[in-house]
Amino acid sequence: MELSNGITKGQERDMFRQIEELFAKVDRMEKRINELDKENKTLKIELKIKDAKIEKLEKENEQLKTEIKRLKNQNKKDSSNSNKPSGTNGFKKVITNRREKSEKNMEVNKDIKEIVYGKKN
Repeated sequence: MELSNGITKGQERDMFRQIEELFAKVDRMEKRINELDKENKTLKIELKIKDAKIEKLEKENEQLKTEIKRLKNQNKKDSSNSNKPSGTNGFKKVITNRREKSEKNMEVNKDIKEIVYGKKN
């Protein structure tokens, strides 16, 4: 049976069903949009917190680098390159051997090698 606008009852029911499905789909989409908005706000807050932590750590890192440089420079100083008294140098003095090897010692060493290794050089 056809209605006054040229649409049958069956077509009208199908259109109402499609409209109801579309409204349900719109409701689901609006709900999902709200969920995503909440998640987006939460993530923005977390990002701000992490940015603040990063900034704090970068400042601390720079301070520590400066302190390390200062301590390294301080450690390099002794009485020869600062106004510190020589008694504060610690045990850094290296004793060098100024003796020259004699030919006699070299010959003895050569003889010892020949005895131990059985070879002549």
